[in-house]
Amino acid sequence: MMRCLTICLLMFMPVMVSHANIADDYYQGVNYLQTPNVSLKSFTSMQSLRKIKEAGANTVALVVFLQQDSATSKYLKPSSAVTEHQLIQAIADAHDIGLKVILKPQILVTNSWAGEINLPDTDDWQQWYNSYQKFIVRYAQIAQTYNVEILVLGTELRYAARQPQFQQLITAVRKKYRGEISYAAHGIAGLERFPFWDLLDSASVTLYPSLGKDWDENKAGKVISEKVKALQLVASKIGKPFWIAEIGISSAQGSHQHPWLVTNNQQGVPDAELQAKVLGLWLKNLQQRWVSGVMVWCWFSDHDMGGLTDTGFTIQNKAAETVVSCYWKKQC
Repeated sequence: MMRCLTICLLMFMPVMVSHANIADDYYQGVNYLQTPNVSLKSFTSMQSLRKIKEAGANTVALVVFLQQDSATSKYLKPSSAVTEHQLIQAIADAHDIGLKVILKPQILVTNSWAGEINLPDTDDWQQWYNSYQKFIVRYAQIAQTYNVEILVLGTELRYAARQPQFQQLITAVRKKYRGEISYAAHGIAGLERFPFWDLLDSASVTLYPSLGKDWDENKAGKVISEKVKALQLVASKIGKPFWIAEIGISSAQGSHQHPWLVTNNQQGVPDAELQAKVLGLWLKNLQQRWVSGVMVWCWFSDHDMGGLTDTGFTIQNKAAETVVSCYWKKQC
């Protein structure tokens, strides 16, 4: 599944957006994923959530999946990755230990990714939205019933989110859910092209830009800085509370070139230091008053995931976990 994220130091005056004091409303945490062997309805998952809280997070984004057979398919189907019962238990567990919850649906597309979903004509788009809206409205009902703080209506839908039917989706969700609704755009271009920010409560983005061909920490920092400057300009135009839905990089050698790519553990060479440095750069430079939250990709329900030999995105049991925790606890 393709990922993407970006941000950094900023030299302009802060953008004034209409949200409450950042100390009260700031979201810091992880995108939380269920593994095949550890259900969200398990004691082990609760332990994993507690580790997130102990690390200094105040929020989890619970990721649920829909499936689509191809980028041109008109119909979606539920994924077995997370059931409703598992989701509801995870919401309750997170709230019980004092974590805020973001509910974040994402679409898995066979041999492709959500950003490539594109239908040939209006009728096909309508059928696709009829299918998609059914699932999102159901998630809105769950979010309302179980007091979810933010509902994300879609993630990285480069073409789908620009269709007029997205406005109908917002209306349908408003009838079921009275909390904050957002959309996670794909990169800066996705933020600029999404036409319905005025109908949402906040804007969010997934950012995974290339940090250069050869690893150089100073050059990587400059790339991030320039991305943040560009991001601030877009955020100021949107004029909504603004947060980062995903930022991440795998702990594999060379992952700075294509941070959005998943690395095969059997092929990649572990590089926990690279992951820790990149996330440290992001978090250092995302400490801006115009940013109301940053969610790291990712953390798993199995608290033993990650470790020194892992080359994936999770920060668990790696140097990155220590670095991220340092920023969450404001000790860096």
